[in-house]
Amino acid sequence: MERLRLSCGSVSSAVRCLLPFALCINGCSEREPPALAPSSRVLVVATTSPETRPPAIATPTQRRDNASPIATARLTNSSPPVEQMPQELGRASTPAPELPVAPTIALVDNAGQPLPQTADVPKFDSPTFKRRSALLFQSIIDDTTESADEAFFPVLAYEQVKAIARPARDHKFRLLAAYHRNIHEYHKKVAKLPQPLQFLGIEPGPSPIRWMEPNTEGNQLGYYRILRTNLKFADTKGIVHRLEVTSLISWRGEWYVVHLDGFK
Repeated sequence: MERLRLSCGSVSSAVRCLLPFALCINGCSEREPPALAPSSRVLVVATTSPETRPPAIATPTQRRDNASPIATARLTNSSPPVEQMPQELGRASTPAPELPVAPTIALVDNAGQPLPQTADVPKFDSPTFKRRSALLFQSIIDDTTESADEAFFPVLAYEQVKAIARPARDHKFRLLAAYHRNIHEYHKKVAKLPQPLQFLGIEPGPSPIRWMEPNTEGNQLGYYRILRTNLKFADTKGIVHRLEVTSLISWRGEWYVVHLDGFK
């Protein structure tokens, strides 16, 4: 009791000491809890919420997918001032090209008789023409001639077109022989270029397409003709090159080569 009197003076004093605390409890029970200080709120979120963690640093592999535009611009500005192929074609391989799917062009009927000429205008985007052009270019790469013969004017058509004696002989020993010789010559040219090479197609030259009337070129049938088209391709550096196709003529609405490199 003596100790109590020393701290509060009396029991009544002790009651008076405890009374403010009781009133505070009753008065504060209906109030909103005090807000946390900003520093305390940040501390709580940072230690309990995974969403506030710093983002993961991208790995070198992820960075390669987003090349710097500055680096790209520098590479472009340092390129040689020559025509270049589209970037997506620059790394295609020369061997085993994917040839367009194309139907077989019939030259004879069901009875085995040669089909006649037509006045249909040939198209450069014909699937069969694209296939024959790719075969010709691949033959130049491989220095072979067998598959390239599909792109050459058919002998059955030549026999009907030309008003000359023994057209099949002329076809074989003059035209086809020159065609094969030109393939070997073109192979020597392309073999010096950075490999592999990517074929881009045959592009028309400056000359227009003309319908050649009978008796204009030793022919007894008319046909369409276009001069100075080009085999267009690119080397492994993306530089575009061309090889001339001197003369294409038509048969039944399709282009065929008749002179590859000059009239011989």
